[in-house]
Amino acid sequence: GNLSSSGGGASVFFTKPYWQVGTGVPADSSRDIPDISFNAAAAHDPYLICATDPTMPATPAFCTNGYRNSAGNLDTVGGTSVGTPSFAGVLALVEQKIGGRVGNANPTIYALANSSFYATAFHDVTVGNNNSPCAVGTPDCPGGGSIGFSAGVGYDLATGWGTLDAFNFVNAWSQVTPLTPTTGEIVSQTTLTAIPGTVLQGATITLIAAVGSGASNQIPTGAVQFLVDNVAFGSPVALSGSGNSATFTLNTATLSGGAHTAQAAYSGDATFAGSKSSAAITVIGPDFTITPTLATTTVKSGSTAAGITFTVTGIQNFIGNVTFSVNTPNGTFTPNPVVIGTVNGTGTTVLTITTATALARGTTSAASRPAASPWVATGSGVALAGILVLVLPRRRRFIGALAAVISVGMLAAAGCGGGTAPASIVLGAAPGIYTLTVTAVGVSGNTTASHTVSVNLTVQ
Repeated sequence: GNLSSSGGGASVFFTKPYWQVGTGVPADSSRDIPDISFNAAAAHDPYLICATDPTMPATPAFCTNGYRNSAGNLDTVGGTSVGTPSFAGVLALVEQKIGGRVGNANPTIYALANSSFYATAFHDVTVGNNNSPCAVGTPDCPGGGSIGFSAGVGYDLATGWGTLDAFNFVNAWSQVTPLTPTTGEIVSQTTLTAIPGTVLQGATITLIAAVGSGASNQIPTGAVQFLVDNVAFGSPVALSGSGNSATFTLNTATLSGGAHTAQAAYSGDATFAGSKSSAAITVIGPDFTITPTLATTTVKSGSTAAGITFTVTGIQNFIGNVTFSVNTPNGTFTPNPVVIGTVNGTGTTVLTITTATALARGTTSAASRPAASPWVATGSGVALAGILVLVLPRRRRFIGALAAVISVGMLAAAGCGGGTAPASIVLGAAPGIYTLTVTAVGVSGNTTASHTVSVNLTVQ
């Protein structure tokens, strides 16, 4: 079914509340979520419901036979539509137990989590993650692959403090003292400016944070913590000057190439509450170019094509390795990877393509029929094609060509993280024009760059 997972992360707008403390809570100067977890998976553990909707008379009546509707089906729901009201029900039990109102529940929830009641009032989730696929270069995912958080001991960004033991949670509620504020309550407003917003990796960006408030004639005091992608850089900087601002010089040498989020988190003081602001910045990381000596090449069936030389040129301070792959098991690169040992240096590799041996004379196959097209497939699909060839009666095929087909099912196409690898092409005896996709992935420091180029191969 569709991918689904728990949600979590650090706010780019709100600083960490005074009550959000404890084992596992990130030191990111940010309001982190979630606080607790409730089941919400509609496809895994759905909630059975009975409901009425007078605006939809044609809808089968709910729960006419136990939990089944008039059509004989079960009606189920999931998501926050059930997780949130379930916790509201728990808080109703708390109010009944204490004989009063709860108000803001978090100071007491975190007090419970930091007390001896944690082990009995909560079920700590310590394994698993909520990773989801992400594309190269998207926010918080410069290298591609997946993005998410892992569960761990105590608080984590995947499950918060975990799930509740409702009975123990309710009974322990009044046994702890809610955490008390450490800052004032007047709203402050932080703005952040990044100058310049785009730089080459290793250059500096000046971050300027200004803190003000329209609700008071008092001037906020305190300090600002600067962060990038919710990771603190340097120590807090005290507010100063007529603009009530703080300035920080950000060195981008340790940042990967791509989009990032710079943040300024004001800590608050005895009068003003904390606040947070963000600004988008872009780091242009090391990169490279690849240039083939030939855009097209020709080879006879069962022969090896003339080698195609690819020249790699580093740009933007690139130094590192570039690894090549091609969407056919018939191709090899020498050398691989190409090592760029000096900043913005050059290197070469040669792609060699060998087609399978021609079919035995007198046999009949799709390869020898007019208007035949190359076999294009991936993974087990090609392996299945090879198996089907095996079971066809009186169809003799040269063993080399057959082995080439079957081998694709055991090979994995290389590609950039988060992307889709091109379909593998098996170069058998069939004449035709094949488009080969060459992928080069370069790693320089903490930056990964990827480029592709196409080469047309004519098999005669």
